[in-house]
Amino acid sequence: MHSLFGLTPQEARVAGLLANGLNAANIASMHSVSVNTVRTQRASIYSKIGIRNQTELTRVISALPPNA
Repeated sequence: MHSLFGLTPQEARVAGLLANGLNAANIASMHSVSVNTVRTQRASIYSKIGIRNQTELTRVISALPPNA
C-alpha cells in the first residue's frame, strides 16, 4: 500500500489500523507514540491518498488487491 500512495511504512501501518476501525489513541498506545504523532500521520495519509476521513480510507483500502 505504501508504494501505491507514497506512504511511509509507518503511515501504511497506521492506515491499515485506521481502516480496521482503531482510533488515534488505540494506535498510539499500541506503538508507544503520542496521540499527536498518530494524528499527524493520519493527516499525512489523508493528504497523500486524497481523502478526508476514516470512512473514505476504509473504502479505499478495502478496494485494494491483497498485498497491495
